[in-house]
Amino acid sequence: MPQKTFSPRYLAREARRFLYHFYRSYKDYLVFFGGMFLGILIVALLGRVFYELLNDLRAEKLGAFDDSITLRVLSWKTPFLDWYLSTITHLGDHYAYFILTPLLGLYLYFRKGNLIFTLEALAVLIVAGAISFWLKDLIGRPRPEAVHHLRISTLSFPSGHAMGSIAFYGFLIHLSWRIYKNRLKKIIFTLILTIIILSIGLSRIYLQVHYPSDVLSGFAAGGICLIFFILLFSALRFRLRIKGEDRQPDTATAEEKP
Repeated sequence: MPQKTFSPRYLAREARRFLYHFYRSYKDYLVFFGGMFLGILIVALLGRVFYELLNDLRAEKLGAFDDSITLRVLSWKTPFLDWYLSTITHLGDHYAYFILTPLLGLYLYFRKGNLIFTLEALAVLIVAGAISFWLKDLIGRPRPEAVHHLRISTLSFPSGHAMGSIAFYGFLIHLSWRIYKNRLKKIIFTLILTIIILSIGLSRIYLQVHYPSDVLSGFAAGGICLIFFILLFSALRFRLRIKGEDRQPDTATAEEKP
C-alpha cells in the first residue's frame, strides 16, 4: 500500500490547512504568541530579581536594606493595623487554602459547570508550596530574632506566605478575567485580590516573622510559578482548540472531495 504521509499532495494539503486556519484566526495567533512572549519576559525579570536578592543574601548585603524597611513598617503601628494584618495574614496559611480551594471548586462547578479551573489553581498552589519548602531548606536563612519565641519551625527565605498568596490569589485574578464577562466585576475582583496579596506580604514584615527581602523573593518566586502555569495551561488550551478546529470540515479539504 503506498505511503501518503510525506507525499507532495499530503504536504500541499497540510500547508493549505495551516494557512486556512492562520488567516481565519490570525488574531488568535498574534494574541497567543504575544502573550507567550510577554509572559516569558516577565518570568525572566522576576528570575533576575530573585537571583539578585539571593546573591545579596549570600554576600551579606541585605542587612541594612531589611532593617530600614522593617523599621519604616513598624513605625506605622496602630491598633487597627495590629488587628487587620494579624488577621489577614492567615489567608496565606495552609489551612486557608484547604478551605478556599474546595469552595472555589463548588462555585465553579455549580455556577460554571467546570472543575478544570479548580484543578489548575490546585496545581499552581501545590507546586508553589513544594518549591517554597525546597528553597527554604536549600538556602537555610534563619528567621528574624523577634520570631524566636513563636512556634515556627520553617526557615525564612523566601516567604512561603508571599509565594503562596501570589500563586493562588494571582491565579484567581487570572481566572476572573477568563470566566467573567462584566469588565467592572473583573476590575473589582482584581483590586480585592491584589489588596489581599499585598496585605499578606506586608503582614509578614509587620509581624516580624520575615525580613522584607524574604517577602520580595517570595513574590518573585511565586510570580514565576504563576506565570509559568498560566503559559502552560494557555498553550494546552490553544493546542486543543486548534486540533478541534482541524477536525472540522473546511474549504481546504472540501475542495479535494469528489
